[in-house]
Amino acid sequence: MTDLDPDATYTWYVKAVQSDNQTETSDVWTFKTRAGGTTGKSIKRYDSSGDFKGEYDKLSEAVAEAVNGDRIVVDGGMELKEEPEITIDGKEVTIRSSDPNNPFTIDMGGGRSAPGSKRGNNRVFHITNGASVTIRGAIIKGGDATDDTLASGGGILIRGSSTVTTINATITDNKAKTGGGVSVILSTFDTAIASNTAVIGPPVYGGGVAVLLGGTFNATETTIKSNTVIGETASGGGVTVLLYGAFNAYEGTKITENKVEGEEDAYGGGVDVWQGTFNAYEGTEITENRVEGEENAYGGGVAVTGDESGNGIFNAYGTKIADNTAEAKGDGAWAYGGGVAVGIFYAEEGIFNAYAGTTITGNTAEAEGESTASGGGVAVLPNGEFNAENVEISGNSAAVDGGGICWVCGEGGKIKTNDKEWDPPVEQNENFSVGTDGKIDSPPNPSHLVKVFDNDAVEGKQMSLWQ
Repeated sequence: MTDLDPDATYTWYVKAVQSDNQTETSDVWTFKTRAGGTTGKSIKRYDSSGDFKGEYDKLSEAVAEAVNGDRIVVDGGMELKEEPEITIDGKEVTIRSSDPNNPFTIDMGGGRSAPGSKRGNNRVFHITNGASVTIRGAIIKGGDATDDTLASGGGILIRGSSTVTTINATITDNKAKTGGGVSVILSTFDTAIASNTAVIGPPVYGGGVAVLLGGTFNATETTIKSNTVIGETASGGGVTVLLYGAFNAYEGTKITENKVEGEEDAYGGGVDVWQGTFNAYEGTEITENRVEGEENAYGGGVAVTGDESGNGIFNAYGTKIADNTAEAKGDGAWAYGGGVAVGIFYAEEGIFNAYAGTTITGNTAEAEGESTASGGGVAVLPNGEFNAENVEISGNSAAVDGGGICWVCGEGGKIKTNDKEWDPPVEQNENFSVGTDGKIDSPPNPSHLVKVFDNDAVEGKQMSLWQ
C-alpha cells in the first residue's frame, strides 16, 4: 500500500461475493502508520515490538541510539560511506537489509577501498562487552585497522565475550595487522570473507580471519577467498587460529585462493593453526591456496604447530585438501608440505588428524632457483604428529623428495594409524597402504583405509624419510 498518511489509523476488512451474489464479510481490523512520514533517510530503527523509533543518515548514529532488541534496517542496495568506526558495546542488535536479495554496502574507504588505495584508518565494526549482534544482507568493506597492533580486525573486531552472527554477508577488501577481515578474541562468530589483507609486521596473522585468545568462529556454507598476508613472518592467508582459539568449519565451507608471502618465513596459505584447534567437518574444502617464503614456506593448504604451552590441532573429517602450493622463493630456501605441514623444526608439537575419507590430492611443493621442496602432499616435521586414520594421499608432487609424504622421523616426527607408528620407516617409491596395525603394504591393500598412491618426486615418490 502507498500514499498513506503518517500517524493515521486505518481499518480494513475482507468481503467475499459468491456467484449467486450472496456475501460474507470478515471482522474489521485496524492498523496505524508511523508518525512523521518519510524523510528519505535510508536507515530506520525499530524496537523489539516492531514500533518505529527513528530515521538516520549514518548507521553509527542508529547504533548509538539503539537499545537491546532493536532492529536497524538499511535500504537494500544502499552504499554507506564516510562512517566513523561503528562500536556496538554490550547491546543486542540486529542490522539488516530491507531486501534480503539486495544487500546494503558499508564502505569505510568511502569509495576508495580498491586494494592498495588510500582509505581512512578505521575498522568497520567493533563489537565488544558481551554484545550480541546479527548482521544480515550486508557487504562490509574498506576497513583499515593497521594502526592497531594488538586486536586488529579490519572488517570486524569481536571481543569481550560477544557473539556475532552474519547471514548473507560478505566481508571483503579490509586491512589489518591481525585478521584483515575479522578478528575474534574471547568471543564467538557464527559467515563470505574475501579479498582482505593482513600486512605490516613481523609477525602478521590471518588475511581473512584471526581467531585468538579463546575466541570461536563457526562457519557454515562460508567462503573465505582471495585473502592475503604479507610480512617478514606471515601466516594464515585465509585463517589463523592461535592462542587457544577455535575454528569450526561445517558443511559447505570453502577456504580457497588465499595467499601468504613471507619475506622470511611463511605458514599456511589456507589455514595456520598455532596453539589452537581447527575442526574441518565433512564437506569442508581447502583448495588452491598458496604459501611463499624467501627462507621457509610451510603448508600450502594447512600448517599446524604449537609451543611449550599447548599444541596446534587440526581435525579433518572428510575434508578435501587439494591443489595447494608451497613454494621456496629464495636461494637456500625450503618449502615443506604443498598440502599440509605439521610440526616445525624449532616449535613444539603440532597434530594433524585425518578421519572419515579425507583426501589430500593435487598439491605441490615447489622450489625456485637454488631452493628445495619436500612433501608434496604432507610434510611431517620435527615435533609433528600425523594420525592417518581414513585418508587418501594421491596425485601430489614435490620438486625434490616426498611426492606424497616427507617424514622427518629422526627428529620427533610421527605418523600413526590406530595409534600404531608406521612400520617399516623406509622410503617408499611404490604405491602403498597402511592397515590398523601400522604396517605399510606395497602394493596397496584395497581394504585399508589409508592409501598413498600416484604421487611424484625425484626421491621417495610416495614417501621420503629423513632419519
